[in-house]
Amino acid sequence: MPQMGPLMWFILLSSSFLVLWTIISKQIFNLKMSSPGSSALKPRLSASKWMWW
Repeated sequence: MPQMGPLMWFILLSSSFLVLWTIISKQIFNLKMSSPGSSALKPRLSASKWMWW
């Protein structure tokens, strides 16, 4: 079997992480849109958003 280089591993990991992050952010967005009464969640969500972007 051909050995995978570190670049390949990096690409694989980053792409899978990106896919996971898009799914999670979509879920969070849907949660925020569907439940306007969750004011306790909103500051935490915005804080985590600022951490990522």
